[in-house]
Amino acid sequence: MGQLDTRKFQMVYSGFDHDFSDKLSLNVELQFYHEIFYGRNYSFNQAVFDSLVNAGRDPIQKIQSDEIYDYFTDIYSQQSSSGSKRYVANAQLNYTISKSTKLIGGYVFNMLDILGLALSNKIQNPPFNETRSVDNRMRMPFFRQMKNSAFVQIQKNLFNEKLSVTLGGRFDYHEYFESVFTFRGGLVYHPLKNTHLKLLVGEAFREPNIFEMGAQTDEINLDLKPAKIITYEIGISQSISDYLSIKVNTYSNFVSNQIVPEGTLRFTNSTEQKHSAGIESQILANSGMFQTDIAHTYAYTGKENYAGQDINNLGIYTHRLSGGITAGITKHIFINTRVNYYNKMYAKHGNPVLNQIIEIPAFTKINATLSFRHIVLSGVELNTTVTVKNLLNGTFYMPNVRTGGPKQFLQPGRQFVARIMFSF
Repeated sequence: MGQLDTRKFQMVYSGFDHDFSDKLSLNVELQFYHEIFYGRNYSFNQAVFDSLVNAGRDPIQKIQSDEIYDYFTDIYSQQSSSGSKRYVANAQLNYTISKSTKLIGGYVFNMLDILGLALSNKIQNPPFNETRSVDNRMRMPFFRQMKNSAFVQIQKNLFNEKLSVTLGGRFDYHEYFESVFTFRGGLVYHPLKNTHLKLLVGEAFREPNIFEMGAQTDEINLDLKPAKIITYEIGISQSISDYLSIKVNTYSNFVSNQIVPEGTLRFTNSTEQKHSAGIESQILANSGMFQTDIAHTYAYTGKENYAGQDINNLGIYTHRLSGGITAGITKHIFINTRVNYYNKMYAKHGNPVLNQIIEIPAFTKINATLSFRHIVLSGVELNTTVTVKNLLNGTFYMPNVRTGGPKQFLQPGRQFVARIMFSF
């Protein structure tokens, strides 16, 4: 008898591409996400037990299963609500200034409308109040957050396309947090016919979510700042023949203002800078209607002393192996299978009050995709894909991005994703 959580998730995606001329094109994408979450947990409550004893229960008798269901069940649910939602709209213009220079600019609107949870000890599907109010824990005003973003990027080829330079910037305005400007730049050097060397540097950030802001506390923490990350990457890609190529990338990340727990429910920004690094390698091969690749990722975050132990890569999967094969059934129908293996990991307990280390076992996840490409019907070109994630319905564990420990320990279930694109 343990905790059981259920998450029902849907995503609807649509996009539009239009070429105004040989130099100018537009891409528009709309995305809608919908989620309903519910679950139950069982926890002992001394006050409830004392009331049962006062009502005549034998205090020595072992607690029975029916008593656990009746008196010690914590039910949390969004089933009686319309669910949490996310709306994303993206517009991007692509302009070719000259043969060697390209310019990209765009705008992104992002709105999250997250709901809290209705709580009960008795009702399996407790009623939900969707009134937006500071007094309503199920839907406080800051649960809805809007962000507007603008970005621009220019790419210039130099020295007969031996060198490519990319510079870009992005400005994000969030209604609850300070505005953030991020930069990215890169150099791609093409010294030989089949060799590419690249050097990239980029900035990114992560805003606090509503739970880190205090959705479950009596005090809303609007002083939290977004966590910032700077990434440096060096890579090489080498084509050995028309059928075989190799890619190797190494990266180094520096994270500041990391959002860390002060207790079970309250979070703050860390003053420490966290460093991580890794190597990603991939071998790609193709022959006729078959394409395959094998990849390995190694990550390292250093040694951390926790619960009286010195542990490397606490809360991080050190090794990940991935392999995939794509087969052409016909010239229009393709099937892809990908296997992902994650090695054993040690993580902090999801509750920061508990100074414990949990061993998360290794797991393998298989995804399969069926694609229909370049099918023409009445002058309209059709491309569609259907993907099944976690094909074998295996169970695996996911680390909590906030504390480094398991967020929602067991993560079973398949995902079905479909996408269709029309060109006319």
